[in-house]
Amino acid sequence: AVIEEIEEEYETYEDLNEEAKGEIYRKFLSLMDAGICFNLPFPVLCRKERKVDIIFAFNAAADVKDDYWSLAGMEKYAEKHQIPFPSITGPNINSSSISIFDSHPNYPDVPVVIYLPIIPAQGLAFNPLKHLSGFCNTGNTCYTASQFDSLAGMTRD
Repeated sequence: AVIEEIEEEYETYEDLNEEAKGEIYRKFLSLMDAGICFNLPFPVLCRKERKVDIIFAFNAAADVKDDYWSLAGMEKYAEKHQIPFPSITGPNINSSSISIFDSHPNYPDVPVVIYLPIIPAQGLAFNPLKHLSGFCNTGNTCYTASQFDSLAGMTRD
């Protein structure tokens, strides 16, 4: 929620002066999906005051094989906001079960990003893509113990 007078006077939250920002913090609890811009919550994690060294990013998007835009989106966001973030390069990023990004030509100290798209691996009995309209749907927030074990099992050896 945002105070109506502030909304009328300023176009975005970034345009607010420190006093107005403080007023919002004192009066409101603002919540949002941390991955709303590009499906992964990197902006929240990469705030300078957090001093994050390693980020494990599990991408369970329904379209994970075509979801390069999530990583590319953060890379562009980091550039725009001068946030140290590794360059996102490499072949088959979303068809590999793990990708590691740990360098950037302009920033010596970037967090290591370990990217794990949840894709059906060879040899696994469980395939989440077969359950997208069921319990693997993005909007689902309740899981049985068996469903949870099936999903968690994809992150294990």
